[in-house]
Amino acid sequence: LEWLAFAEKFVLENASADTNLKLLNTFLQSKSVFVGNGTRITLADLGMFVAIREKVVSSSTLDQENLPNLFRWFDYVQNKEDVRQVYAQIYIKKPYFSPPVFCALCICGSLIYCISCRTLVIRILVSHPNQMSTERAWRKRSVSKSKPAKETKEKPPAQKKEVDCDVSVLDICVGQIKKVWKHPSADTLYVEEIDVGEAQPRQIVSGLVKYVPESEMLNRRVLVLLNVKAGKVRDVLSSGLVLCASNGDHSQCEPVSPPDGVPVGERVKFAGHDGKAEEVLNPKKKQWDKIAPELRTDEQGIANYQGVPFQTSKGPCKSAIVNGSIK
Repeated sequence: LEWLAFAEKFVLENASADTNLKLLNTFLQSKSVFVGNGTRITLADLGMFVAIREKVVSSSTLDQENLPNLFRWFDYVQNKEDVRQVYAQIYIKKPYFSPPVFCALCICGSLIYCISCRTLVIRILVSHPNQMSTERAWRKRSVSKSKPAKETKEKPPAQKKEVDCDVSVLDICVGQIKKVWKHPSADTLYVEEIDVGEAQPRQIVSGLVKYVPESEMLNRRVLVLLNVKAGKVRDVLSSGLVLCASNGDHSQCEPVSPPDGVPVGERVKFAGHDGKAEEVLNPKKKQWDKIAPELRTDEQGIANYQGVPFQTSKGPCKSAIVNGSIK
């Protein structure tokens, strides 16, 4: 009941939300759930999950890194089957787990026995001298673990792996929908033929039926991700991806729009990201999965990657959906 009251207070007091998130992160440092032993979630977890979900939707990668315990708990709850059926999944970058090292007898956080526990141990050892050798052996192991191992010889510095998930690997261009019809075997899907400046239009499948009327799709100018691997969606070939912005609960979704006057086939650019686009994104490297969470719209609806706008010769690309995710 106390946690449910805290959750209700969290929703009402938006001004102190950041402070409360830090408090929750600290509480979850040594807990997997808010109430109980962690074998299941409770109403306390569900209440807190609903209360902070809006904050999680609008969180950045830096927020997730600064609150690793809270986001680890959130991802655990959202992947429960009952929760997954009600709430859309939010991408969470899994934090590196570094559990605190506790005193062997209490939870004060000391690497070896704290002063109070050490006093207790000494009393026990004085009463039972035969345990002294065991205590010395344990302390020796504890101290050795806390000291870095001595290097026998100098090793050359490890060569850094090439970063393969920068936005520059994406090949995004301006396209125009020339033909659109309902998917023959899926009520929620459109099939579009899109002019992207190539010899032939690209056929692409998009799940936009319940968001955009068919009449508004025809001749619409959109952004197309060209270098995703082509594949069949319900037996219909799709050779690209129409980039769309959606709000937090995915009740609204619409294609991101280029500015008026941009020629069909023009590539979208990102300032400071001048690498060469991949010919085809490698599904094994999960490049799109790594980049997609960083694609968002800001308060003005401008599409961006980590704050860098989707730029064309006529200006940035936009959406009517503000502070939304792009996929």
